[in-house]
Amino acid sequence: MDWTMILTVAGLAVGVVGLIGIPISIYSLRKSHPRRSLRYAVTVTPLISNHAGVANLEVSIGQTRIQNPYLLEIVVVSHSRADIVSASFDSGVPIQFRVHGADEAIVTSQSSSDGIVIEESWSTVSSEALLEIHPQLIRPGALGRATVVTAGPAEVDVSDKLIDIKVRDRSTDEFIGVTSFWLRNVSWLLPSGAASVGVVAALIAGILGATQ
Repeated sequence: MDWTMILTVAGLAVGVVGLIGIPISIYSLRKSHPRRSLRYAVTVTPLISNHAGVANLEVSIGQTRIQNPYLLEIVVVSHSRADIVSASFDSGVPIQFRVHGADEAIVTSQSSSDGIVIEESWSTVSSEALLEIHPQLIRPGALGRATVVTAGPAEVDVSDKLIDIKVRDRSTDEFIGVTSFWLRNVSWLLPSGAASVGVVAALIAGILGATQ
């Protein structure tokens, strides 16, 4: 019995099966666990960029006067491969962006109904402005935007109750992207490992055969 030939054929067969299994595993994983996540970005800039040397700068919005005005913008985008449905909001609780740290905050614009709908609200325990994303169907790539004029620079806290869906600051995307890459590739270990073992076995068998 030619064991060298048997090892060669078996090694090649295992290697081929392993290589075929890689794209199948990747497709199955992506199909059964589509990514659903939201990314947001907050920018805070002076309403007039060169007003640092101007004393007592003030703007009026309706009946409200804003001193030392800053423009705060919140952009939310669906970084998903599948829809985020209304049922993903735990007990119907909205995603909240709480604007705080400023003496005054006036919401000047909100997103339209053709993307992620962001609505204005107000905290019942303080005078802080709230921007909320209520339960809704969010398509992949959908975007929402809201702007707030504040008296001085403000900060934003985010509270979300989505079920198994992450709401992340886009500034952490680089770290998240690297981490997710390695997590996604864990599923490749079995088929790629089988392929590697098969190829190595075939090479060893070939070397043994050549020396006999």
